Amino acid sequence: MIALDEPHLALYLKEETLLYLEMGLNQPRRQTDKALKYAFSQAHKAVLNAPEQYFWHTRWEVILKALDMSIGEFCFKGVPDKNGIVEIGYGIDSPFQGMGYGTEAVSRMMDWLMASKEAAIVKAETEWDNLSSQALLKRAGFVKYRIDGDSIWWRRRMPSFPHMPAAGMPTRAAKR
Repeated sequence: MIALDEPHLALYLKEETLLYLEMGLNQPRRQTDKALKYAFSQAHKAVLNAPEQYFWHTRWEVILKALDMSIGEFCFKGVPDKNGIVEIGYGIDSPFQGMGYGTEAVSRMMDWLMASKEAAIVKAETEWDNLSSQALLKRAGFVKYRIDGDSIWWRRRMPSFPHMPAAGMPTRAAKR
C-alpha cells in the first residue's frame, strides 16, 4: 500500500497513466471512475490545506508486487472526528476481486490504525446488495450497526485507542 503524497495525488487527478509511469508500476487494467476522481479532487483540496495530514485524505494505492501494479485503492474519508471516528473507503479492480486482496488491504490499514492510536472506531458503508464487500468487512472484524436506505453501515472498534468515546456511534438499526 502506498499513500499518494500531494504531487502524486495531483498527477493521479491530471493523468493516471503518468502517475503509474512515475511510480515505476505497470498500467492497471481499469476504467477511471469519474465519481471517484471527483471525490479525490475534493480530497486533494484537503491535502493542500493540511499537508501534514495528507494520509487521512489521499488515495492509497493497493499494489500487487508480483505484477508491479496497482489493483485498487483505499482511503480514509478525513481525519478522525472528536470522538475518534473515521470512515474508510476501498475498491479492488474486478479482475482481482474474490482473491483476498481487499481483505488484506483493509486488515493492513486496521493494523496501521491500531499502531497509530489515532482512531477509536472505524466505519464503512456498503450498498445493500454488495455482498462481497459486506463479507470483506466481516472478515476484517467489522460488525453491522445500521441500515439506512440502500446502505448498510459497519464499524470496528480499535482496542488500542487510549480513551474509547462513550458516545458518537448510533447502535440501533434504522427501519427499512
